[in-house]
Amino acid sequence: MINFTKYHGLGNDFIILKDKYLSGFDYSALAKKICNRHTGIGADGFIVGTYNVRPEMAFYNSDGSRAEMCGNGIRCFAKFLHDEKIMTENQFSIDTLAGPQLINIQSLSPFSVTVNMGKPDFKPKNIPANTKNGKHKERITNVPLIVNNQTFYISSLLMGVPHSVVRVNSLQETDLNLVGKAIESHEWFPNRTNVDFIEVITHSHIKMQTYERGAGLTLACGTGACASAIMGNYLGYLNKEITVELPLGNLEIRIDSDNSVYMTGPAVKICEGVFHE
Repeated sequence: MINFTKYHGLGNDFIILKDKYLSGFDYSALAKKICNRHTGIGADGFIVGTYNVRPEMAFYNSDGSRAEMCGNGIRCFAKFLHDEKIMTENQFSIDTLAGPQLINIQSLSPFSVTVNMGKPDFKPKNIPANTKNGKHKERITNVPLIVNNQTFYISSLLMGVPHSVVRVNSLQETDLNLVGKAIESHEWFPNRTNVDFIEVITHSHIKMQTYERGAGLTLACGTGACASAIMGNYLGYLNKEITVELPLGNLEIRIDSDNSVYMTGPAVKICEGVFHE
């Protein structure tokens, strides 16, 4: 039996466990079991918390694959740390595979937190990505890709995890599952990629949905919102401060003068219980 807690950030849901209860477990295999929506608890992702000098978040997708970071997940983990009274101050850092992330709690009711998500990396070798097109050796921006007899323009970067931003005229009129799956596993991306579909409303407002590698189409993606803001600003159609509208609410994204990206959004505790492994 394993004690668990479940949280969500704008509908992107996560099971959070403490590592001290998981001795001897294969985290990848456990993630697949516990995230299964039919035979497990059900979630988009699985977080294992470790507490040494400072807290560490180990993140797994629902298919058992390890990811470097998760924007919605780290907001939920921050609330978990506060709820469990593990971290009592309003500012602290959480270690991840993508490096330490600085947390600033803005309010407790409703819970809102700002995360310094770091800086983007446009180098294709670091994403990693290879379009096999020489002119995109430095940055992958607006590269055409044909999916389902339609041409989509792909712009890729590393925002802790690999993201490919795809601007569409209408989210509602795009087959996000079909196109997302095709791009996620395309040969250009040896480690797969998250796919962010964005519909631009104004220079400071977009609608977005993400097809997440290892999880499929989700209701929210924090790193995807940051990646979309960065790429839209770089390509000239978005301001440095924008609202990212998601199916269940908004994230506020700000790009600083040094290209650091800050994400502000909510986190909500859903339930706690016991999982019979």
